[in-house]
Amino acid sequence: EHQSKVTAVAVTSDSRRVLSVDSMSQHRLWQADTGTQLVVCAKPSTNVAVHANMVFAVGGKNDCSLKFWPVTDMESEKSVSHSDAITCYTVTYDCQTIVTGSNDMSLKVWEVGSGKLTQVLVGHESLVTCAACAPLSPSLVVSGSADCNLIVWDLTTGNDNFTLRGHTETVTSVKLTLDGTLALSASDDNTLGIWSTSTGLRVGLLGIHQSILNIAGALNLSQVVLQLANQNVVPLLKLHNNPTKGMMLDLPPGTPVTEEAKTPGETTWRIEFMLK
Repeated sequence: EHQSKVTAVAVTSDSRRVLSVDSMSQHRLWQADTGTQLVVCAKPSTNVAVHANMVFAVGGKNDCSLKFWPVTDMESEKSVSHSDAITCYTVTYDCQTIVTGSNDMSLKVWEVGSGKLTQVLVGHESLVTCAACAPLSPSLVVSGSADCNLIVWDLTTGNDNFTLRGHTETVTSVKLTLDGTLALSASDDNTLGIWSTSTGLRVGLLGIHQSILNIAGALNLSQVVLQLANQNVVPLLKLHNNPTKGMMLDLPPGTPVTEEAKTPGETTWRIEFMLK
């Protein structure tokens, strides 16, 4: 068992193993069905995730490097780096490519197998805060920044297809639908933006009246959970994939949510629950 506070937990894609990390940087790999400890090693990290049985870890808030290794071989470690702290990363669904974002205002594209740098994506005017790729469209990446904008990138060319403008504060989180046709963005301006990645247009804006720290959801984003700043409720949103001229909201009495519709043919979102 761990000898200090557990700070992160991740599960392998086959759900057979669990990786846990404690405040003393001890990584322990467990057999999920038996609770048997398989491997233990010490690696400094505060942000750990598992993708396709590969472990990805950032060492700390000001760490300029991202380390990754196979779950079954914790000693076979590779490392990639920026000139300033890494703030976010996203891994393609086939686990062949990593995209890292940094305080240095750039994104870098790396091969997982070799750790080789293949592209540097430059376009943001402030630090990169978040990035996401689409499971069924591995060449599509969307990044968000403290410059209040998102950029849609094509990894086959390294070009920026669109700059998505509309937020008035830092973009804190971004997620893509399964095919990458829609991007969801959260911001410190208390709104959730919905964007078309093929046109660069905003197709919806949901006002939450609270800063949104993170977006989480199913692969197809049919349901989305928002993490709000300093709140004891968790909004659960459901996507109704049909056109509308506005946003349809089912809310408990007194829930402070507004909507704004700027573009015809919008996608409908409905708040199903406020979880307390």
